[in-house]
Amino acid sequence: MVTPIFTTYSGEMSQCRVHDLMLDLIMSKCKEENFITIIDTKFIMNRAPQVRRISHQFNNRDMALGVDRMNPSQVRSYTSFSAADYMPQLSKFELSRVLDMDCGFIAGKPLDLSAINHIFLLRYVKVFGFRLELPKKFGKLEHLMTLDVSHTQLYPSNQASDFTSLSSLRHLELPSRGGTAAMTNGLSKLCNLRTLFYFHVGANSVECIRDLGELTNLRELSLTYSRPGDVEEDNPDTILAASLDKLGNNNLRYLSLDYQRAASAQFWRNCLTRPRHLQRLVLFGLIPKVPTWMAQANRLSSVSHLQVQELRSDDFRVLAQLPCLIFLHLLAETILEKNIIIYPNAFPSLKYFGFYCELSCMTFAPAAMPRLQDLGIRFYGRGQGAMQVHECSPVGGIEHLACLEKISVYIEVKCGHGSRIESAWRDAISRHPNSQAMQISVHITEYDEDGYVIPVDREAVAGVIGGD
Repeated sequence: MVTPIFTTYSGEMSQCRVHDLMLDLIMSKCKEENFITIIDTKFIMNRAPQVRRISHQFNNRDMALGVDRMNPSQVRSYTSFSAADYMPQLSKFELSRVLDMDCGFIAGKPLDLSAINHIFLLRYVKVFGFRLELPKKFGKLEHLMTLDVSHTQLYPSNQASDFTSLSSLRHLELPSRGGTAAMTNGLSKLCNLRTLFYFHVGANSVECIRDLGELTNLRELSLTYSRPGDVEEDNPDTILAASLDKLGNNNLRYLSLDYQRAASAQFWRNCLTRPRHLQRLVLFGLIPKVPTWMAQANRLSSVSHLQVQELRSDDFRVLAQLPCLIFLHLLAETILEKNIIIYPNAFPSLKYFGFYCELSCMTFAPAAMPRLQDLGIRFYGRGQGAMQVHECSPVGGIEHLACLEKISVYIEVKCGHGSRIESAWRDAISRHPNSQAMQISVHITEYDEDGYVIPVDREAVAGVIGGD
């Protein structure tokens, strides 16, 4: 009756759906018990029900005509989906606990969020797709625990708001695109905060950046810093590194760092020297090398978009010894050792390995990556130095990956080298005992001397490897 539609590599079900029969039963019971009032194309306002929860799913003129008869002051929960065109005035939901408003697309209808300031019982507010204006000061929302405005566009594009007055806040998600929201000083007042997403370093003061380290209960943090010189001092790296180090030594489980400006090597050495509980790490932006503190992250299960300027064999050993690592997405601009060897017992828990680098030789030793299910490799070989490895096989030991179920290969090379590389991959994959049952995808792109793409016979490529 309940079917998972997306499962993570760690085995967790992140999305599910119910059977149509179960959905009909749920809706029938909701109507029978007056648990939820569903406003859809069949909705008819023929009486004045005691409405507690509204699910507004489609346009209906009876909603606009009958909203006053509904007595919205008694509504405890209001949810609107993207098809809803009419939305009643928020100020009328005087006793609401939940407001979940979705207009379906970014830069949609304008919404002034100051209308919620007097709904003093609010626990949860989520806004999606509206063109949003934040209140400069929030009212008496002393019970508000979740405020999610991540998928909105701010108008005007840069706004400051007194989020720090929301003393009960547990989860705060700021706009991720279409403007930046700055906080007033006093961020340390949000001592109960568990989640803080899309905190723009460049839009906030040095004091706010310093106060990040005082949020000792913070478990999930997403940071963005793409514009240098927006804060009171030109380089807040030292202050930010100190704040992140404090968080890492407390309760931080998830960190997403979109650091598109060039951060110093010292910042990466000092930002998380004690990652006691860190489980997931997402890094956007180029960093000098794999940070040495990763060797201390014994609970780290997922590393995504780790892009380094130089990759050494020692860096591979740091990552290979992490006992809980399940997901690794690694990008390298330069590899100092052209022959990469994945040694026995390396990456004991890894299930997905995505690797993007200059064309090199990679060898999987027996018992390496014993649980690997999904291998994704992208090689680019347009540089002169990369052409020297074309005479040897770019990969070896795939047959040692006993649990492998899926291979995705993307190769970019100069004209005339594609067939040789593709043939080497054909031989390597065919040696795997389960090659006939695997999901295989190989893409070859050839370039001429001027950088233009040379068409490749896709049917020929797919035919010789059994893929698509």
